[in-house]
Amino acid sequence: MSTRKKLLTSWAQILGLAFFTAVCFGGGEISSQAQSVNKPIKPVMYTVHKPVKAVPTTAKNEPIVFLHGFNGKYWSEKYLINSLAKHKHVRKGLKVYVDAGNRIKITGNYKQSATTHNTIAIIMKNNRAGDYVFTRQLNQAMNKLAKTYKFTRYSAVGHSMGAYTWVNFLETHPKFEKHAKIDRLVTISGAFNGVLRFNGPMSMATGNARYLFNDGYHINRFGRKGRPMIIHPEFKHLLKFRKNLPRGLKILNMYGDLGNGTRSDGVVTTVSAQSIRYLVKGLPIAYHQKRFMGYNAQHRMIHINNQPVKKSMAKFLLG
Repeated sequence: MSTRKKLLTSWAQILGLAFFTAVCFGGGEISSQAQSVNKPIKPVMYTVHKPVKAVPTTAKNEPIVFLHGFNGKYWSEKYLINSLAKHKHVRKGLKVYVDAGNRIKITGNYKQSATTHNTIAIIMKNNRAGDYVFTRQLNQAMNKLAKTYKFTRYSAVGHSMGAYTWVNFLETHPKFEKHAKIDRLVTISGAFNGVLRFNGPMSMATGNARYLFNDGYHINRFGRKGRPMIIHPEFKHLLKFRKNLPRGLKILNMYGDLGNGTRSDGVVTTVSAQSIRYLVKGLPIAYHQKRFMGYNAQHRMIHINNQPVKKSMAKFLLG
């Protein structure tokens, strides 16, 4: 064999050995790269999780918070809530239970929407504690709600002592306005300046002192300037802090008159219920009041089975 042929044979053996080595020991990579040449490269997809932001609170979606009166329960609120929830832009939202130990339990769900109002029912387990305790617990519940659901404005509804408690809360806890500002307040049969035939003591908003609600039929009336002739301790307390009421607040005060000559709803006199008018006199507050007559205007029925009351409430809150 010539020298030239020997050289060619040697090179062929070397190349063959190299190919054999590549196939045996690195064939996976070579094959893989070869196969991927004609295949399109799939882009890598990343899921971006945006932080959940609270929907800005406006007049179209502010929550509506309900508070019952003395000895009340959710039953005292549900008829107003059910009536309001029939409207397109209102949904039943939360129930907030506050027990005697000031522990708060929240059930239900709160839907963030730009056009839907959530209802919130606050239920005091110690429902005979009186408005001093009610006010303190309402403050705790409202701070918890504003922090959790991040609303910056709200409207409120209160019946009987619940109506008094809302006013007292607004007066004695003005710093809460930094978290959420009240827009509209509906007071129904508010016991602002006395309660009829209440025979037991109740802790009042004035502190630990205990007073008797000692109002009576026809014993009180309004003077020439609209001031009640008799100022009961609980109303004296409200007068003391009246200037703390939020500027621009809108109030609808509704009260009952049985029409039987007592000038009362059977529990609260019309003078007591209307005393809030004098309370807000001269303040930058839009005040409206309505009187309802007859059987369904009695204290224990006006918030249960009185359709004109429910319609007036809805128009005021949603209008």
